[in-house]
Amino acid sequence: MSILNSTAIMISTMIFLTGCAGMKVVNPSEQNPEAGTKMVDWSGGKPKIVETYSCSHGTGKNRITALGKTEIEAREEALAKCRDRTVVSFCSADKITCVKN
Repeated sequence: MSILNSTAIMISTMIFLTGCAGMKVVNPSEQNPEAGTKMVDWSGGKPKIVETYSCSHGTGKNRITALGKTEIEAREEALAKCRDRTVVSFCSADKITCVKN
């Protein structure tokens, strides 16, 4: 009887440990929907695919996002979108966060 109990405990432990391996808690509001996005750059005369940057300002319903080939482009676009949405601007370049896609 003890062999069956120890085997059952060992199998349960292995299933528990392997079942939780690789799990990650993700906050949906912090996910980057633009991850993996690329753009075509025509600046050199020939098209080439470049990585992009996503910048966001605000949270929740007031979140403004912008996409650009460089971080500066994306940051300026996010700031411009923020200023376009409001009459009294509370937009600040310091509050913009950017990530590489």
